[in-house]
Amino acid sequence: NPLTWDDQPNIGSFSFGYSSVDNSGADSYSLYLDWLTRVYNNQTHYAVAIGNGGHGYGTVKVPGAAQGVFSVGAFSSRTNGLWGQSAPWNNRGPNVVGRMDPDIVAVGWSATGDVPLNLRNNGNSATTTWGGTSLATPITAGLLAIVEQSWLENRGDYPDSQVFRDFVLSTADDRGYDPFVQGGGWFNASRATATLDGENGTWSATPSQWMSGTFQGQHRNANINTISQGESQTVDLQFSNAGQTDMFLDFIPERLYPVAHQVGQWLSIGNGSSNGENDTWDGYQESRPDLLIPIHISNNTTYQIPSDTTLIRSRAVIEYAAFDDDLDTESDERIEIIMYRWSDEDGDGLWVTDVDNDSMVDSEDWTESDELEAYATWYLHGPQAELRVGLPFEDMKDGIMLGISRNDVDPSGLDNVSIEWDWTAFKPRVDDWVSTTDNEGNPITRLLVPANSTVDSQFTISVPLNASSGLHQHGINIRSFEIFSNGSLANESHRDWTLPVVTNVPWSGPFDLFAKPLDGNVSNQTLYTESWISGAQRWNWRAESGDWRFLSVDWPEALDTGGAAIVDVNWDDNEWTDVDVLWLSQTPHGYAEEAPLDYGT
Repeated sequence: NPLTWDDQPNIGSFSFGYSSVDNSGADSYSLYLDWLTRVYNNQTHYAVAIGNGGHGYGTVKVPGAAQGVFSVGAFSSRTNGLWGQSAPWNNRGPNVVGRMDPDIVAVGWSATGDVPLNLRNNGNSATTTWGGTSLATPITAGLLAIVEQSWLENRGDYPDSQVFRDFVLSTADDRGYDPFVQGGGWFNASRATATLDGENGTWSATPSQWMSGTFQGQHRNANINTISQGESQTVDLQFSNAGQTDMFLDFIPERLYPVAHQVGQWLSIGNGSSNGENDTWDGYQESRPDLLIPIHISNNTTYQIPSDTTLIRSRAVIEYAAFDDDLDTESDERIEIIMYRWSDEDGDGLWVTDVDNDSMVDSEDWTESDELEAYATWYLHGPQAELRVGLPFEDMKDGIMLGISRNDVDPSGLDNVSIEWDWTAFKPRVDDWVSTTDNEGNPITRLLVPANSTVDSQFTISVPLNASSGLHQHGINIRSFEIFSNGSLANESHRDWTLPVVTNVPWSGPFDLFAKPLDGNVSNQTLYTESWISGAQRWNWRAESGDWRFLSVDWPEALDTGGAAIVDVNWDDNEWTDVDVLWLSQTPHGYAEEAPLDYGT
């Protein structure tokens, strides 16, 4: 009721969810929450945790998979000063209808959070250090309250939920990850309030994210959209500058591509009982890794990744016979991986000393441990592990390393255990699917946004005829240059942010899908593709864990004959596990009558 908005809540914080729901984003909980914020009371904003069952894609859980809320992921704020990295257990998008999740990320890992007062004698000590999207979510809710208070003071009204969502996402920090991991980016409440205050050089955009295509003939803001090969879509884009100086915005359509890759295998010999003699594994189980692999070393031409790398992914997998040979769903041995920042504090150029030249890190080799700081660690139940570092050159210092350990939780009894590892560097390259124009359709790469004004422009998604079906992550990198009062232009961009775009190209009718070979070829590496999944299952934890793919199929009417559709999955060389398949069919939207343009029918 608009007459009583002053006495209604403006912010909701939901640190709960349901892991056993498979159609996240099209389920009743998510549809209801979207209706609450979009239709019922469009001036209430919900921060909702996406869950901690990662690292696989498609793991976002309900109601965090709702379309119109702030779905929240957890990024780091570590005591060693390394911040802004995705927690390895963080759930990821997309949701079941292919839309981007999370929407925003905030500190939720190795950070300070509250403890219930009844657990402390003194309220001043009711804090602890912990992690989870359940921590990132109330932090996001608090930041939303700060930004909304600034909105009210500067603009005199309460913001519409979807307008406010665009504003918060478009003032976030781009941390170099893909949209299904970081969404719009790291919540920057300082920039958001500065933008509302009209600080020079600040700006906002609407929309702040886009899912290309249409559903039932129109684009839907809160349902699935698809766009087929040979089709295109033009999107209106609006930029606001509340400052007192003009600015230019430069547009670069981009997507992440692999640019460097290394793969290796460690045949760990022995069960750890011989203390590392004769090139065997020494069985060490504490902080020292068994392998330390240099990814990039400054001033060392042997170990170099491109200077414009924005994301590094590292992975490792242990052979299944060592992980769970008896198939009792209790892990025996598994992997621990760590990514380190190296600072050559003594200037000797050494990050490890391999005294016996066995390529393993023995106790006498671990001489430079004080020079290594961990970005992240992953060691939980599962045969496969993954870590990522965004914007690595931001705080790399002298190098970045990958550490691999054989985690002997419950000895498998195997003397020889194979562990395969790889790392891949990704950087943005120009994406020819996306083009930018002014509001009259003229191609542009730079837009003037005068002081205290709002300017319209457009971008177009054009899907090539030979495009592969599936979900494609790309976006528009926007770089801003302030024009000072004397007419001079800033030499460097004072802000780079990527407007995330997800394009869903459907399959049509019967089709086959085959994986690219695991041959170490850099061109075969990918962040997300329907033909490549990883063993991200986490036993004894969340039902959503694993690596999910959601394929949209436009089934031809000519084949709608009342027969059966057969889905056949073959994994010929794997006796240990399989791939589960769920067939989901289209059903009417429960709130279609109340918002038909957003939902469809």
